[in-house]
Amino acid sequence: DVDVSDHTDHTTGWTEISTADALTGITAAGYYYLTKDVEINGTWQAPNGVNLCLNGYRIIETGDVDAIKVNGNTFTLCDCVGTGEITHAEGKTGSGVYVINGTFIMHGGSITGNRNTKDDYDYGGGVNIQGGSFTMTGGSITKNSVQGNYESYGGGVCVGYGSQFTMTGGSITENTTGSYGGGVYVDSSSTAFTVSGEVNITGNTHGNIVNNVELYPLTGGNLPTITIGEGGLDASAKISVTAKNVGIGEYVTVATLSEGAAYIEGTIISDRTGGYAIEAKGNNINLYNGL
Repeated sequence: DVDVSDHTDHTTGWTEISTADALTGITAAGYYYLTKDVEINGTWQAPNGVNLCLNGYRIIETGDVDAIKVNGNTFTLCDCVGTGEITHAEGKTGSGVYVINGTFIMHGGSITGNRNTKDDYDYGGGVNIQGGSFTMTGGSITKNSVQGNYESYGGGVCVGYGSQFTMTGGSITENTTGSYGGGVYVDSSSTAFTVSGEVNITGNTHGNIVNNVELYPLTGGNLPTITIGEGGLDASAKISVTAKNVGIGEYVTVATLSEGAAYIEGTIISDRTGGYAIEAKGNNINLYNGL
């Protein structure tokens, strides 16, 4: 097998992709790499077991649809050059990657410049996970937006119904939402949001309001929490958090430590200042409203 997370060339085991027809014509599992920017018009449904290296190039969606769909399959994205992108053409709308009951693994590249405004309720400008899993070990999700006619969830990443998101590296920055979760939206119907290592979720917004990771309890549901995974967060990590319905003088738990993990002060911070504070107590990381 090829090491897709840390490869430096495509001399052995990789197949060249230089056209849209070649990309959408992939039918078998394997290792593929771009040699040019590829414009597609219509969602590319990634076949099971495909590993794609952007190789510094771009996949550009020119239609008003999601760029890539992972439907019940496993798809792995990497980029050994570091400048590759999944994006939409100017004025076009849709998520960068839509995961439904599938597995998406991202080792590198950038999901950027995607704007999801298709419907009354829109989800995930960068990555929309519904009933699947997303593992991010590197790369960036940046400058995406979601703006439904009524409500919007997750400018960078939407962790929706029955979904899980594991982030051990990379950054989610400069994304925006019309309603909830400028960077990452996590609701109580999701199964897990686990973080560790050197991650950065900052600089995301709802309008002019700082809004990075938003933990949102659906009607009748409990507030979802972040799990700090084994090994903990790196000292350079930064995750900024918003939680709904924290009354004055009250606190909620926004993160918990898994077995063997330690909390480093300052790695989790509050989106809101002026009376709000983060404090570790046992295995819980709590957000206090001291207003």
